[in-house]
Amino acid sequence: MKRENVRCDLRDPFVVYSDAHADLGSLARALAKTPMSVRCRICLGDTIGYGKKPAPTLELAKATMDVHLMGNHEYAAIDPEFRNTHMNREARKSVEQHAEEIGPENIEFIKGLEQKLSVGDYFFVHGSLRNPWDYVYFISDAEQMFQDGDFRVAFVGNTHIPTIFELQKDGLVVAREVPENYALAKFELNPRSRYIINVPSVSRPRKGYEKGGFVTVHRNIVNFNWFELG
Repeated sequence: MKRENVRCDLRDPFVVYSDAHADLGSLARALAKTPMSVRCRICLGDTIGYGKKPAPTLELAKATMDVHLMGNHEYAAIDPEFRNTHMNREARKSVEQHAEEIGPENIEFIKGLEQKLSVGDYFFVHGSLRNPWDYVYFISDAEQMFQDGDFRVAFVGNTHIPTIFELQKDGLVVAREVPENYALAKFELNPRSRYIINVPSVSRPRKGYEKGGFVTVHRNIVNFNWFELG
């Protein structure tokens, strides 16, 4: 991603959101829950798709995010072949409808979005390093992504399942799903390890999760923040 497209200096503390999926109320709640101290707001994509308010949700994201990356639902809105071959019926139908609702100006905005961002120790992408529309579900997926890049900490979305993958000094990759039964879950990063942080989804949580979420990062502390859906 070009540095001129980043509207902040990416210094701590920063916040990472993903997968708002046209849910205006939940994105508004996420923003309201975000600490005032953050210096940079980063969106990993999938602001549209599924929900009922694609245009206002996208407009809110455009107005508030310092970095806005492209998700697979944004990509599907500008590439009919992709949505016809890579999406199920529900997702395809919603993206087709949203592409019409958001209008030509927002389509052009989506076309200008980058798919990934690398700054210092940090890497950001919607899916994975090898394929921005892929998923990091399992330890094997994380192992592949660690091999593909030299980042220290990567932030991904797409799965809607908040998980921390840690590549330890001995080469072992361990995975921890992050429960939502705490208002704020803190995780301290080991400076000798590498990490892939699969951030919570702002909307449409999966696998038994019922709340929306996002992460804030300050120095070596990653905070998982939860809120009731809008």
